[in-house]
Amino acid sequence: MADSTLDATTSGYSGPRRSLILAGGGMRVAYQAGVLKALAECGLRFVHGDGTSGGTMNLAMLLSGLSPGAMCERWRTLDVHRFSSLMPINEYLRSWDMMGVASSKGIRDYVYPHLGIDVAAINRSSGMSGTFNVCNFSHKTAEVISGHDLSLDMLVAGISLPIFMPAVQINGDWYTDAVWIKDANLMTAVNGGSEELWIVWCIGNTTEYLSGAFNQYVHMIEMAGNGRLIIELEQIGEINRKFAAGEVLAAPTKPVKVHVVKPRYPLPLDPDFFLGKITAPTLINMGYSDTYRYIEKEMKAEGIALGWEATQMKVPGVGITFSKTLSGSVALETAVGEGRVSSVESSSPLTLHLTVRIVNLDAFLAGDSDVTEICGDLVHPVLGGCRPLIEVLIRPMEAGPNTDHFALDCRFWHNGSQFRLLGNIRHAKYAGGLPVIFSEMPFRLERVNGEAGGDLGTGVLRPGGGPMLETVRTLHATNASTFTSKVHALFRFGRLLLRSYWA
Repeated sequence: MADSTLDATTSGYSGPRRSLILAGGGMRVAYQAGVLKALAECGLRFVHGDGTSGGTMNLAMLLSGLSPGAMCERWRTLDVHRFSSLMPINEYLRSWDMMGVASSKGIRDYVYPHLGIDVAAINRSSGMSGTFNVCNFSHKTAEVISGHDLSLDMLVAGISLPIFMPAVQINGDWYTDAVWIKDANLMTAVNGGSEELWIVWCIGNTTEYLSGAFNQYVHMIEMAGNGRLIIELEQIGEINRKFAAGEVLAAPTKPVKVHVVKPRYPLPLDPDFFLGKITAPTLINMGYSDTYRYIEKEMKAEGIALGWEATQMKVPGVGITFSKTLSGSVALETAVGEGRVSSVESSSPLTLHLTVRIVNLDAFLAGDSDVTEICGDLVHPVLGGCRPLIEVLIRPMEAGPNTDHFALDCRFWHNGSQFRLLGNIRHAKYAGGLPVIFSEMPFRLERVNGEAGGDLGTGVLRPGGGPMLETVRTLHATNASTFTSKVHALFRFGRLLLRSYWA
C-alpha cells in the first residue's frame, strides 16, 4: 500500500484530537518506527506529537517530513555503532573527572543526518505540532521546547544521558536527557486539548529486581520514567472523574482516553543492540506486530486503566533468539480492477526474514508456546519492497506430538489490503514443538478474508545457508546475567537442535 501519513492536519481529518507520545528507550527506539508504520496503516491520525529522550529522534524524523515507511528504512540502514564516538584522548587520561564516556560527535555528524533529521525543516513545519522535553539541569526542571524553537544543541541535549554523554550548555544553563524527571509528557497534550493519547513505550517495567550495576542503573531509569508516567495517568483519571461528576473544564473539553503500545516482554537493552544480538529490522518488526496485536486483540474503546499496570510487562527468563532467512521465487499473478486476474508475471525473487525469540527457555522446553514470539518481514519487488509482518503463526498440521508437518501463516499489507503467505513446512526437524530444521517450504500467497482474486501466486522457499547453519550462526542467549547461565542456555538449546537434526 502507499505509505500512509500520521498527520491529521493534511488529510481532511475530522476525528478525535489525538496526541502521539513517543517515550524514551535508548537506541532501541527503532521499535517505534515499526509502531508508527502500523498506526498509519490502521488510519490513526494525530494533531500533536511529543518526544522525550530517545523518542525525540523519531518525533524529529516525523517533523522533518519523513513518512513512517521512510523512517523504517532509515533505521534499517543505520550503523548503530556510530552512536558512540570517543571523547578527546585527554579526557580518558583523567577518567575520574570526565563529563561522559562518549561524545555527541557521531550523533551530530552521522546519526541525525542518516535518520533524515533536519532541524530547519522542523522549525518551519506547519503540520502536526511537536513538543520536545529536556531537563534544565541548572534549574532541575523539565522544559518543553516547541518544534518551532528547537535547536540542534537542544535536540542533542534531549538524549544526553548522564555518565554516557556530556551535558550540553545552552545560554549559560546545562541541559540533559529528561528521563530522570519524566520519560513521557502527557499533561502538555491534555492541557492542549487532546482527548486521546497514544503512548509508545519502550522502557522495561516488570516486577523483577535484578543484580549488577548496569541492571540497577537501568532500574533507576525505569523507576523515574514509569513512576512519573503513573502520576500523570492518575492526574488524567482525576480529570475524567470531574467530567463524570458534571464539572466543566477549560481543557480538555472531553474525558481523555489513553492507549499504550508496548512489548509483552522488555526489549533487549542497548548493549545487545550494539553487539548485534538484536538488530534494527527486528526491533522495527517487533514494534509493527505489537501494534497490530494491541489494536486487533487488546484495545478497548475506553482505553487502558489509568494506573500502575499501564506499562507492566511479563517477566522473562533466560532465553534464546535466532533468525531464519527463507529465499525463493514466486510466479505472481497480476490483479486488475476488482481482483480479476489478467496475466501471470515471470518468476520473481521473494525473501522471508523471521526472528524467533524464546523468552523463557525453561518454559519453552516444558511445552509453553506462549513464551515464543516470532516477527519478521517479507521482501518482494512487486509487493512493495520490504513488508513487515502483522503476525506470524506456526502450527502443527497433524495431531500428536511427533508431527513433522507445520503450517506457517504470515499476514502483511500490500496496496491497501491485507494478504497472507501460507507455507507448508514438510518433514521438519523440530525442537520443543517449533520447526527449526527443514530443507524447503512450498507456499502460496492469497488475500485475507477470501477477497476476490484468490491466490496471488505460489512458490518454494528454502532456508539460507542450509537447513541448520543460519540457526546456529544467529543463536544468542538472552537475559543471562552470568557467563555460566549463557553457556548453559546455549548448550541446552544446542543439544536439542542436534538431537532433532539426527533424529
